[in-house]
Amino acid sequence: MQGNLARPVWGWGPGEIPGPTPLFAGNDHFGGVAARLYSLIASAERAGIDPQAYLTSILADLPTTPAAELGELLPDAWSRRQASALVSPPS
Repeated sequence: MQGNLARPVWGWGPGEIPGPTPLFAGNDHFGGVAARLYSLIASAERAGIDPQAYLTSILADLPTTPAAELGELLPDAWSRRQASALVSPPS
């Protein structure tokens, strides 16, 4: 992890003395899963989104979302969709 993303995820950034060692994941597979979750959480926080609300929403939508539309679940697209849902009158 590099640049601005390292600080919100691990608490320290490039060129800084690291704090506590990141959590042990058990194996490479679960380490990758944890890294993807941490990345989504950090991206949501950078976009000014409540990570719990974001993850709750996308995890509920994920099973019914076609592969071609997975980009709509990324934090920036999700935030735009939520904002337009608040502005748009109900159909």
